[in-house]
Amino acid sequence: MTAVSTLAQASDRVCEGIDLRHVAPFTTLLVRTANSLYRVVIAEGPHVYVQGGTYFPDPTLACLDGVSMSGHGVTGGWIRVGLALEIRSGEHWVVTSPVLGIAARSSSNPITH
Repeated sequence: MTAVSTLAQASDRVCEGIDLRHVAPFTTLLVRTANSLYRVVIAEGPHVYVQGGTYFPDPTLACLDGVSMSGHGVTGGWIRVGLALEIRSGEHWVVTSPVLGIAARSSSNPITH
């Protein structure tokens, strides 16, 4: 697996990293960390709707600040395997356990429930 910069390269498959600046709004990412599974829906700008883990039981508007290693060295706009996600929502700031995998689904591929 390799890091990718666009959704066209990551659509409907697992990847090691993705640059959120190149992901279309309404795209859904499933991000598995060491402790949780997060569903991230891309909104506009740095905003996402995130659901999962202890702090986000329901879809919550948040800013995905990027990834870091042990809370240091934020890389804005990226999600990468092996690094923690940093998520801000209101006054809450959450640093996840390390990302183990990412699956992307393009907004052009409808999901049936």
